[in-house]
Amino acid sequence: MSITILRYTIFTILMIIPAYQDIKSRFIDDRIWLVQGVIGYPLLLMDQSVLSVGIYRYLANMIMYTLIFIIIHRFSMIGEADIIALMMVFTLFPLSPVGPKSLHYVPFNYPLRIFLMTLISALIYNIMYNLLSNYRYWVLNNQLFKDELSFCMKVILCLIARKEVAARIDNIKIYSLEVIDSDGLRRIRLMPSIKDINDAIKPYNNDEYMWTTSGIPLISWLTLILILYPIMEVML
Repeated sequence: MSITILRYTIFTILMIIPAYQDIKSRFIDDRIWLVQGVIGYPLLLMDQSVLSVGIYRYLANMIMYTLIFIIIHRFSMIGEADIIALMMVFTLFPLSPVGPKSLHYVPFNYPLRIFLMTLISALIYNIMYNLLSNYRYWVLNNQLFKDELSFCMKVILCLIARKEVAARIDNIKIYSLEVIDSDGLRRIRLMPSIKDINDAIKPYNNDEYMWTTSGIPLISWLTLILILYPIMEVML
């Protein structure tokens, strides 16, 4: 077994721990990242294939991707643990550990593909889940939208949100999209702040159904892609 395959195997196995924590509670124990770093970075220095990237090109790419992830995090699109996990993939695997040689020697092609596959898979699953959930609610209640909303807003809500009983909103896994403005009127904000979310559920009965969105367990999806990627490369 090559040092590259060994690094990839150890990293992927250890990622199962935060993936489980991500699904269970959305809270990741930071010690797992310390373990990943202590094991991963010494093995990275021992991997001769990584030397082909070049130190300056490696650092330049790291700075660029770090800034991109910070900007994404700034807009509350992904959490801190997600940022750490993605940065570890980008820093530890600048080259593809598996797959065609033509891709193996393209720096940062592999981590970018992993990131995009993770994001697309998570979004597709979330959209399909929302559509099925909204369809079920519509079948049971013969109505999905109570307020006068534009057609565009209705389509967006069907894709990114679903009806959930207010009692299930915990602001960890499920977030409310309905907020109360200064006039006491209910409105929908597609990307509410934490303050909006906390204020939104107070005026409502716990048995009432509201428009909500789910926090995507990105680390769990990342781990799944890391496991499936070598299989897909061999099959394709």
